[in-house]
Amino acid sequence: MIEDPQKSDRKYIVLLIVIIILILAVVVGGSVFWVIHQIKTPLNPYGSMTTFRVEKGENVIEIGKSLEKDEIMSNWIYFAIYTWFKRGASSLQAGEYELGPQMNIPEIVEKITHGEIKSPEKRITIIEGWTNKEIAQYLEKEGLVNADEFLGLVDNPNSNREYDFLKDKSDDVGLQGYLFPDTYRVYRDASTQDIVEKMLDNFNRKLDQDLRTEIVSQKKTIFEIVTMASLLEKEARTFEDKRIIAEIFYKRIKADLPLQSCASVEYILGTKKRILSTQDTKVESPYNTYLYKGLPPSPICNPGLDSIKAAIYPKTTSYWYFLSTKDDGTIIYSETAEEHKLNKTKYLYR
Repeated sequence: MIEDPQKSDRKYIVLLIVIIILILAVVVGGSVFWVIHQIKTPLNPYGSMTTFRVEKGENVIEIGKSLEKDEIMSNWIYFAIYTWFKRGASSLQAGEYELGPQMNIPEIVEKITHGEIKSPEKRITIIEGWTNKEIAQYLEKEGLVNADEFLGLVDNPNSNREYDFLKDKSDDVGLQGYLFPDTYRVYRDASTQDIVEKMLDNFNRKLDQDLRTEIVSQKKTIFEIVTMASLLEKEARTFEDKRIIAEIFYKRIKADLPLQSCASVEYILGTKKRILSTQDTKVESPYNTYLYKGLPPSPICNPGLDSIKAAIYPKTTSYWYFLSTKDDGTIIYSETAEEHKLNKTKYLYR
């Protein structure tokens, strides 16, 4: 009996379809198994926890890519698949979290969707030119530290000496000059050491390799630059004025003349004065640059980056003297002592 060719073709097609379905089932099943395995398996069971921040408004893909970039998980796609499957995309909460590669994706999503935030944060701003004492008082007012405890740490000559930029610091002075002025986000339960390290780490980043190379090429030390910068921070407001005054001070040091920085005397007196009296300029202190030549023994405040750069890149002029009108911060420069004397009469004693 001869079989109907059409019937034979139909059997062949059905068999082919069955085979294709089986293959697809195996592929899909294998893929699903692989995805589930990746979702449930941590990237590194022996990894360590780190702080991960979810910014307000970030979506699932953005968060997943950040997690992959920070090596907390292997691939952002698995995070997105799991989050969407669990319908948790709309529940992701902004904040900082303690996450690590030893956590699997369900554990990570659980933390972020339930807002298990590391700690509430507080925003603080350290002003350029503040002394250690002023920073301590501010942080205590913000409820972050005990002022005496903070000063005990930052005024300790041996504190945080592991930082490379502190190696040329005088052995008898603390961290004044290196607590970098900036706006920070700190945890409300952060320790005093945590806050200090955050400012020192910032200084370490801002004083980049180009600046350090330039300091070495000038045969200066970071400590000398920071000390000079602290004077400039208090003497002038603009970057241009700071560069000019830096060059004046360097010239006076080279010529073996006292700097006669009013800022150094005000530091001793603990107050700002529009005009220093003769008696003020004679107050006994190694920080009195009217009595003692060269830079003061250590920074008189914590300078900002502009002041540090001005100390590294002074601007050459013919000036040897300057004064500040104080009212609006205008700097009046002079080339000679006689011209400076006339300017004092004109701008200060009117």
